[in-house]
Amino acid sequence: MQRRIRGRPRWRLSAGMLGVLGAALLAVTANGVRAAPGLPALAPAAKFETGAGTRSLAEFRGRKVMLWMYSTWCSSCAAGLDALEAHQRSLKRAGVEVIALQNFQNGGYPGPSPRKFVERFARALLAAPNWIFGTVPEAMAKRYNPRRYPDIYFLIDEQGMVRAIEGAPGATMDQILRFVEDKRG
Repeated sequence: MQRRIRGRPRWRLSAGMLGVLGAALLAVTANGVRAAPGLPALAPAAKFETGAGTRSLAEFRGRKVMLWMYSTWCSSCAAGLDALEAHQRSLKRAGVEVIALQNFQNGGYPGPSPRKFVERFARALLAAPNWIFGTVPEAMAKRYNPRRYPDIYFLIDEQGMVRAIEGAPGATMDQILRFVEDKRG
């Protein structure tokens, strides 16, 4: 649900909307993200931009990955960043790489830069060795987030299989922690 506060769009995810998002799990196919159950599924190839240049999701094969696409104007994204910072020790200890990418064109709305967003809500993560910050290029957005959700993440195991797709890490932290603790992958 979108509402405007002081002329700026804000997304508010109610418990009902989170249930709808969870019930309509997205399956990943070779052509990208589709609305249908069917996980686990192989994560599509993707390249993204970081301050150090272009990186490929394939570089992370053999490690657990949380691929999170967020928008800097999104309040559930800010809450997610805060929750992830609170669980950073668990993520690091389990060897989870967190790839946090600002949505293509910030989801269509203005907002602070990714750096300012992270500095405001979870400054310590800027120095975390298992965190990579960057941006989603258009090709990746079409494949991973064609519906332009402001806050969506993919939990990808060591074999490159997407195990879960959700939104709002702050509200779905239990699922993230189960993935982190799962010894199967």
